[in-house]
Amino acid sequence: MISSDSMKSSQTKTYAVNGVAEGTSVEVTSSDESAVTAVYENGKLKVTSGQVEGLKQATVTVHAGSYVRILKLNISDTENYKVVELNMGGTKSYTDTTGNYSSTDTSALDKNVAKVTMTGEDPQAPEVKTVAVKATAIATFNGAELDLDDCRIYF
Repeated sequence: MISSDSMKSSQTKTYAVNGVAEGTSVEVTSSDESAVTAVYENGKLKVTSGQVEGLKQATVTVHAGSYVRILKLNISDTENYKVVELNMGGTKSYTDTTGNYSSTDTSALDKNVAKVTMTGEDPQAPEVKTVAVKATAIATFNGAELDLDDCRIYF
């Protein structure tokens, strides 16, 4: 069984659970049953996500005697999200090149969990680099102009 995965709302996934002897009593728990439910049947773990808004995280734990496996799940219908793992006292910086989000309202964030500072500038026009290819060698055009009399021209 893998240790982490991502799911969309109302999706079902099945994972093979290796190492559990047939006939062993297996208990499966979810840390957030509104986000994900799970059942164990015939050596497989069947996980179903609920309908979520934004991003929810849940942990599914499989217990079978001394056998314990944990599956961490991110459930979201959003394609672009970033899960940040941060230790107490640590800092992380991320650059989002899709736009300037420095004016985004962060008042709903729990400041007891982490302090978020957003800075930014408006995206600039993309830098254009012109590259010329001569025969099989690659050359970069630097904008210099040459008189045609200084060029060799072959026909």
